[in-house]
Parts: sequence; C-alpha cells; structure tokens
Amino acid sequence: MPNLKSLILRGCAYHHAGLSTADREVVEGLFLTGHCKILTSTSTLAMGVNLPAHLVVIKGTKVYRGDRGTVDIETSDLLQMMGRAGRPGFDTSGVAVIMTDEASVMKYENLSTKGLDVIESQIGSRLTETINTEVSQKVIGDVSQAIGWLKSTFFYIRVKKNPTFYKMVPHKVSNTHSHTHLFCLTQLFANGQDDPTRMDTFLRSVALVALQKLDKSEIVTLDEFEFGVEPTEPCHIMSKHLVPYASMVKIMGLGGGATPPSPSSSSPSDSLSILDLLHDICQCSEIQIPLRRSDKKLLNELHKQVSERALMKTRNRATTKLTHSIRSARSPPPCSI
Repeated sequence: MPNLKSLILRGCAYHHAGLSTADREVVEGLFLTGHCKILTSTSTLAMGVNLPAHLVVIKGTKVYRGDRGTVDIETSDLLQMMGRAGRPGFDTSGVAVIMTDEASVMKYENLSTKGLDVIESQIGSRLTETINTEVSQKVIGDVSQAIGWLKSTFFYIRVKKNPTFYKMVPHKVSNTHSHTHLFCLTQLFANGQDDPTRMDTFLRSVALVALQKLDKSEIVTLDEFEFGVEPTEPCHIMSKHLVPYASMVKIMGLGGGATPPSPSSSSPSDSLSILDLLHDICQCSEIQIPLRRSDKKLLNELHKQVSERALMKTRNRATTKLTHSIRSARSPPPCSI
C-alpha cells in the first residue's frame, strides 16, 4: 500500500480502521478543510464519520458478511453513504454514483423514487434462542411471562401492522393437557380489527412452540401442565456462549448422551476421539463460514504443509517397520543347549 504521507502530498488519502488515531485525525482534518480532495474509505467510515463531500462514488454494492458470505449492501447503508454528498451548510449540490452489476441496475434506479422498504422484525428466525436467553436470565418463568415479553418486542408491533409478512398459515401446538390450538393469522386481523383475545392465543402458541422445542431437547424444563419453565445447565451454557439451538442439540448429543459431556471424564467410553469431536463440531452451521478469495490461498498452503507432514510420518513409520523386519531376518536363530 502506498505511503500515506506521499499520497497526502498529492491531494488524496485513504481512511480505514487500521489507521492510528493521529493519522486518522490528520486525514479527516485535511479532507474537511479541502486540502485533501480525494478520500478512499471503507463502508464503515462512510456511515460513522461526518465527512461531507461533493461527489460520492460507491464502487460495488456487494460486501462480505462472514457467515452470510458476499451479500448486497443494505439499502439503508447505501442511502447513508450517498447522504455524504451535498450536505447542507457545506455545499449547494451533490452527486452520488453507484457502480454495480448489470442485474442490480434496476434495483438502485428505483431507490431514488421508491425509497426504503419497511423494516420488519427478524426475531422469528432466532426466537428459540432468544426465549432461551430470557429463561436463563429468569426474565421468563412461565408462559404468561413469555406472552408479556413478546408484547414488548418489535415483532408484536409489526405482526399487528403487517400480518401478511409473518406467514398467514395455521400454527399447531401439541399439548397433552389441553386442546390443540389451530388458527390462522388472517382471522386475527379480519377487516383490520385487532382482537386482543385471539392475539394472546397467537402469542401463546408462538411461545409454546419455542419452549416445547427447548423442553424436548432437555435445555429447559416445562412442568407437567406446560405452564412453568425452569432453566437447566445447558440453558445457561447456550445463553452465555450464544450457541444456536441446532448446534446445542448436536453438542448435547455427543457420545450419545442427552447432556453435554463432562470435561473431567477420563473413561474412554465416556469421551470422544479428537477426530469424532472435530467431525461433529464441523457440522455446526455457525462455523461454516464462506471463505474470502484471499483466505483460500492461505488455507491451501496450510493444507499442503499438513499433508506433507502426514506423508513424512507415514514414510518414517514404513521405513522403521522395514528396517525392523530386515534386522529380524538377518539375526541368527536362537541356539538351544
């Protein structure tokens, strides 16, 4: 990367989280005063630091998001970046340029006319983990508290406003001590009217689905009437280490048991081999992260080194075995007196 000082002397600079505090302050100050005309930065700078400009160029609309891989930059983030151009009080006009692939052109052309989409709750995909955490923290101790907690969330607000987004299909909750609840969200909001009783029934079913999953996996304990709920040790572990539900079930099943294997176990029958343990852990979704293109080269080099070491060990073992066999063949037979 070119030296920052040499770039500044030419009227341009770069800005990212790796810069020291002193360098960052110098770059920002020079850009604000107009001595630095061109500033190349990461997307986080464009959203987090107040550096107004006349022209903003967004080079590419894809970004790497860890376990999600390469995805489109959120529309709200793009608007925030574009908002750096032509800030009132600094400039009378501004220009924003978006460089994207041909398939996304229409999407960003509509951005200037349609604006942002309505934000919806995403808690549904992680509701089991979230309720588990609330149980672990003693916030939820029974189903009625779970309903009250759901009513305090953004999910509750959006279900009332936009029920069609939340899959208007029947929810079935099995309960050995009460009748089966079967209903449709469309009935809850017929003609735009909110029925509190039916809404409570819906929230109760949502809470019970999550709690029954946790109870079936022995992560929490529901009483015989499926009303009160108590956390177990796996519940606290899952909450503390932010383990997804599916991964926690896999971990609890290691060795064929329903509870996590004890670290102090010394019996071979109670422990797994390192190979088996690694194989099971690699099935967990949260560590199956798509690779950056630059990461593949490093991993290939590491794999090559490991393969060479393994091959060398195999050759050494074969040589040692062959040498031992030759010596045994050359040694004279034992004499009997």
